[in-house]
Amino acid sequence: MGKNSNIKNSYQTNHEQCISTKSNKYLIIHILGPSGSGKTTLGNKLSNLPNTISLDTDEIDDKNAIKLLSKYNIENKIEDKLFNKEREILNRKDINKFINDNKNKNIILVGFDFQGMEIIPEIATHKFSINIDPDSLFRQYQLRSLEYIIKNNKDIKKLLENKKISIDNILALLTLKYKIRHGFKCEGSEDIIKDIKKRNKKARDKGYKVLFSDEIYEIISNAIKHL
Repeated sequence: MGKNSNIKNSYQTNHEQCISTKSNKYLIIHILGPSGSGKTTLGNKLSNLPNTISLDTDEIDDKNAIKLLSKYNIENKIEDKLFNKEREILNRKDINKFINDNKNKNIILVGFDFQGMEIIPEIATHKFSINIDPDSLFRQYQLRSLEYIIKNNKDIKKLLENKKISIDNILALLTLKYKIRHGFKCEGSEDIIKDIKKRNKKARDKGYKVLFSDEIYEIISNAIKHL
């Protein structure tokens, strides 16, 4: 039996360690994970469960940040601070609205917990972080980046050729508009392993259960079915 199976079986027999539904009418679940680990895919899959809605926090942040790029010059340190401050305010307002608008549903929030999203870990009834092997993460991340580049290649080419747009703004637009978060990752397997271990430790320290994606889905789906 492989490593993944051992981990999976250990949690199958102890679901109550991860989710107790006795005192919660509705669940608010937060899922973290590295870029390319499958957070959005997992969130979309979970949204098919009864009375459940999913939101990728990038949807809120990307929209607000793109809107503010036309207002602030982020190459200027003072304006960059103002940009991030207003970004946090807008993000906080939008995430609160989403939660209040869906208070009679199970809510799955996937994505980061900063930049105005700090309330998420505080209100989440349950918290998970996706564990993933370095080989899968590397391949999934590169394939996702390639998919967005192919899909938006004409617009990206125009963006890169436009010398009126600063490098900082180009990087911001590549990240926020075209979902190319860090370009192509060039780290070796050892660096990726170190990064995953660091992320997993940080998540555990913050009270998140670090599990593989299919394990998280199984635990959450069982909990929602028994509400």
